[in-house]
This record gives sequence, C-alpha cells and structure tokens, in this order.
Amino acid sequence: MLTNREIREKARESLKDNWGYSILVALLLNIILSAVGGATFGLGGLILIGPLTVGTMFFFMNLVRNKETNIEDMFSGFSNFVPNMLIGLLTTIFVFLWNLLLIIPGIIAYYRYGMVYFIANDNPDMDAMQVIQTSKEMMRGYKLQLFLLELSFIGWALLSLLTFGIGILFLMPYIHASKAAFYESLKEAKMNNAEDVF
Repeated sequence: MLTNREIREKARESLKDNWGYSILVALLLNIILSAVGGATFGLGGLILIGPLTVGTMFFFMNLVRNKETNIEDMFSGFSNFVPNMLIGLLTTIFVFLWNLLLIIPGIIAYYRYGMVYFIANDNPDMDAMQVIQTSKEMMRGYKLQLFLLELSFIGWALLSLLTFGIGILFLMPYIHASKAAFYESLKEAKMNNAEDVF
C-alpha cells in the first residue's frame, strides 16, 4: 500500500496535463447536486448523488490509470442508474443513521463506505448491498489512512480561503484524484495479499 505522500504525488502526476477538465468535472458535480438538491428540498440530490458520483469517480479513476478522459465520463453512472442511485441513497442513509447515535460512529461509517463509488465502477454487476459490503471489507484496517489523507488537505483548504475561494477549484479535483489513487493502491494491496474482496 502506498503512503499518503505517494498517493498525493500520484494524484498530482495524473492531474498535470488535465487540470482544465478535472476542475470542470468537480465543479459540475457540486453545481448539479446543489441546484437539484436545493430545488427539490434535497430529494433530487439523494437520487442523483449515486449516478453522478460514480461517473465523476470514473473520470478520476481513468486519470489515475492513465486512460483517455472526457467530460462525458461524469455521466457514465446513469448507464447503470438504479444500482448506482441505490448505492448513493443507502450510503447516505447509513452514515446519517450512524451519526444519530454518535459523531464518532458516523465518521467511522463514512470511511467504511469510502470506496463504494470506485467499486461500483469496477463491478457494475454488483448490487448496491454487495458494493457496500465490499467497501467495508476493503477498508478494514485502512480507514485511519484515508482519514489522514483527507485531513492532509486542511492546509490547502485554508489557503483556498485566502484566495477568496478560487483555490477550491484546484483542491476539489486534487482530493478526488487522491481518493482514486488511494483506491488503486488499496485494491492492488488487497490483491497482493490474496484477499478476495472482489
């Protein structure tokens, strides 16, 4: 398994000549979910978060895998709409329910399900519960590393405030690409350890 420093380096390398499209895809995801969610009191966002996020992660997975990418990638999740919609909906509900108990279990649940959108891309034949269960198995022993990876972007987030929010345009794709690189490294580590998570 790569270290978080190596994961961030891999993400930056994949973004090097692809910042324009990457910024646009990350920005579109936030704009669409915010607009639809706001217009439908959150219901539309719950329905679309799965397909849109699966598609967005497909774009960033292709970047990390050095494959050709285009804007249309972010809508690829609609080709498997119902399973991807259920993945987004169930994950959101599960994290919410765990948060009702206590904040810490909610945070743990968030990282437990942290790989669902990547797994859905690699395993389109899995149903929503299989994807969620696979993420739980993959993340066993790695939740803290993903937490620390996301925590490492706090400095960038603070810097974004100093640029009146402009920096966030670069931070969002950097985080997405880093999570895609984390998934790739974790998947390889599990395979090398002969852990059949797929």
